[in-house]
Amino acid sequence: MKTKFSQLILPMLVVVFAVTSAFTSHAENKSKSVAIVTGYIQHPGAEEPCEASNQCTTVNTGTFCKVGQIATNPRLWDKNINDECVMPLYRP
Repeated sequence: MKTKFSQLILPMLVVVFAVTSAFTSHAENKSKSVAIVTGYIQHPGAEEPCEASNQCTTVNTGTFCKVGQIATNPRLWDKNINDECVMPLYRP
């Protein structure tokens, strides 16, 4: 019985552990790859309508990116192809 366990079950457990570890480490690396971009403060009608501020991400993390990451401060935006600050950014 002991040799049957060693010869059959133990190698299967090692393979299951290895496969599980491989998927776990891959998922962890994928979640850390976040696109960091410069967030801009909107100044509608001003000569410079967008002012660079903090670093933000384009990936929706559920929390909007704000100046200094303080909830009461203005939201930050990304520029579109026309250099308008209209694309929402999120806290990294």
